[in-house]
Amino acid sequence: MAVPDSKLTRRTRSTHSAATDLLEAFGERLPGLLVDPTGRILSVSRRCASHYGVRPAGWIGQRIDEVLPRVPSQGNPGDSDERVLGPQSGSSSKRIEAIPTPLPDGNSFVVLIDRTEQERARAECLHLGQLASAGRLISGIVHEINNPLSGIIGYTQLLLIRELDRETRAALEKIHEEAIRSSRIVRNLLDFARRRPVADTSTPLPTVIRKAIELKAHDLRIHNIAVQLEIPRTLPPAAADPHQLLQVFVNLIANAEQAMYESDKGGRIVLRASATRSTIAIKVEDTGPGIPVDDRERVFEPFYTTKTEGKGTGLGLGLCRDILRRIGGSIVLAKNGESGATFEIRIPIATAGDAADKPKRRPRREFVRGRRILVVEDDPVCRAMVSEAFESTGNEVHAFDRSETALKFLRSRWVDAVISDLHRPGTNGLEFHEHVTRIDEALARRILFLTGDTMNQELAQFLIKAGNPVLSKPVELADLHSAVQKLLDRNSRRQKTLFATDS
Repeated sequence: MAVPDSKLTRRTRSTHSAATDLLEAFGERLPGLLVDPTGRILSVSRRCASHYGVRPAGWIGQRIDEVLPRVPSQGNPGDSDERVLGPQSGSSSKRIEAIPTPLPDGNSFVVLIDRTEQERARAECLHLGQLASAGRLISGIVHEINNPLSGIIGYTQLLLIRELDRETRAALEKIHEEAIRSSRIVRNLLDFARRRPVADTSTPLPTVIRKAIELKAHDLRIHNIAVQLEIPRTLPPAAADPHQLLQVFVNLIANAEQAMYESDKGGRIVLRASATRSTIAIKVEDTGPGIPVDDRERVFEPFYTTKTEGKGTGLGLGLCRDILRRIGGSIVLAKNGESGATFEIRIPIATAGDAADKPKRRPRREFVRGRRILVVEDDPVCRAMVSEAFESTGNEVHAFDRSETALKFLRSRWVDAVISDLHRPGTNGLEFHEHVTRIDEALARRILFLTGDTMNQELAQFLIKAGNPVLSKPVELADLHSAVQKLLDRNSRRQKTLFATDS
């Protein structure tokens, strides 16, 4: 039976009268809605309109589920539920807890409590937990990567010592250079996970930028992408490590290149630089499709990527921001649109006190000779490389993969120095050092430790207390020989040449 219009009007007026009285009582203090039994919104409190920026006229008459949809499968038990205001996938949306209070006339006054910041804090805690797990995973992976890199770097250096034709030498030098760069990228990843400080130095930016372009030259060429440099010759040096800056520019150029490659149109990357009294500003512009609006605030988050599956890890921009922050710099998405994206980075200008980055000199051929050296290393390639590094210069090398067999050897034979991996199955470097100390305290001071740079706090404190030198893998031959020579120069109660008869 249809309700007469006159009765409906009177009922509506009565309802609105009750709504007005209620909202006058609560509207100044509580953001809320007056809702009828069917869920239709009758009135909006003034506090609700001002806090959430809504127009009451646009909500009245609609159902609450239409303007504030429930969050799927996350409703709170009891008398409250969780809803969302705005696009659920957008960064501007708000999480709202709706708490209904039944009224005698059958309607309900629904208080809306903003839980946005609480949800963001919860999500941030979850994200930090993921980063902590990733940091632990990264630390373990670094050791495994640095072992084969040690072999590549060591063997290329052993070959470079020989007499070679020009083409072979150039190829080996390129392999060596790229292996060193790979090791620095791995170290930067570990620095990112552990928040290590970055040493300041004075770095010419044009050199770093051109190097980054050279490294990406092949991809840029085959994808029909041109690079335009607008960098003044008078640009002052930057107060930053050159290898860290190289990674920043390689990542930015790679991001721009991949964006334009996916659009399949080619394009152009422009790098513009300018300087103020204390800061260098570099803009990296591309003519790609730009970044979706909803992704702008998240592009610097670690492991977040806008690329299609399998095309990126989401680490590049996060690493860039971390590197720049630690040197007092910054990076922002300065421009975004259909005509491309522009990232602007700022780097402090080097002061007179910053050390100038000088080209590394070719190591002089001064090697340890005529000594008996013990090598304890579980990785077969690294063990073989270190052994050959000293055997090739006339030393007697005894190499073992486990501490137990090495200690058995030491109980019957004299050695001049020991090279030991810090991390290995069974007895680790710390325990090995304790055993050697019981056999020969002076020899324990002549142990050189190698590590894949995954030292825990206990081992770091041990090295400080013991005073033994440590080299991070991958290690260069000149550094390896130099460190062992310093050990041999230490005073000991007994000195023998390699070929002396053992007593």
